Amino acid sequence: MLRFQCDYQEGAHPSILKKMKETNYEQTAGYGNDPYCESARKKQKLHDPESPILIGRLKGDEVITDKKIQSARDNQLSLFDFM
Repeated sequence: MLRFQCDYQEGAHPSILKKMKETNYEQTAGYGNDPYCESARKKQKLHDPESPILIGRLKGDEVITDKKIQSARDNQLSLFDFM
């Protein structure tokens, strides 16, 4: 069962850890003046508000379908289960 009660107690995805290791000693201006924020601003400008995806737009052969996602909470006990 997956639980996410506190993000301070969760590990990071291996790809995040890899990127952190690569950039660990990199010094940047920070607070929006670094190359990572600049890259994000450029990507954000590519967003098409009419598109159902976050960045960019659908290409000719791409399709978005609905998918039922099972909640991890469905199998967890609640305080109300004991009342």
